[in-house]
Amino acid sequence: MHTLLTRKEVMHKLNIKDSTYTRWVDRGILAPRIMGTRHFYTEDDLGGAFEESKRKGKR
Repeated sequence: MHTLLTRKEVMHKLNIKDSTYTRWVDRGILAPRIMGTRHFYTEDDLGGAFEESKRKGKR
């Protein structure tokens, strides 16, 4: 079973701010697993976002 990451953990891993997180979810760069009103991710879910973060010079 994969460990689920929270929104804050994802923002920390990708070194992005809240506004960037929201924009990436809206654009489909991040696709959260929504449980109630909370967003969760696995490491596998973040592949494209890591590439976008690198492209923008964040990592």
